[in-house]
Amino acid sequence: MIVLLAFAVRAAVLPDWAHRLRHGYGFLREQTTDFLGQAQRQGHIRDDLDAERLADIVMALTDGFAQHLLQAEPGSELRRRLLGSLELALTELLTPRAAE
Repeated sequence: MIVLLAFAVRAAVLPDWAHRLRHGYGFLREQTTDFLGQAQRQGHIRDDLDAERLADIVMALTDGFAQHLLQAEPGSELRRRLLGSLELALTELLTPRAAE
């Protein structure tokens, strides 16, 4: 995560790097969308939101938590709490919804 953040900061002022970063992010987003779409078709996760939207949310959540985890010492209570909160957020987001 540290390397990714450093790369992203540098890419902000170097057009070629920015292009590579956007391409890599696009590929990761595509893969995440495909994975979530497959999980939806198999009934493992909610299907009331499209996979593309879920991918955006999942990636934003994990990026944000990753940055916070950089500040938490390994094995610390903060680290355990952050990981538990991420698990809760993803579970709440992805769990199939009961039909109304």
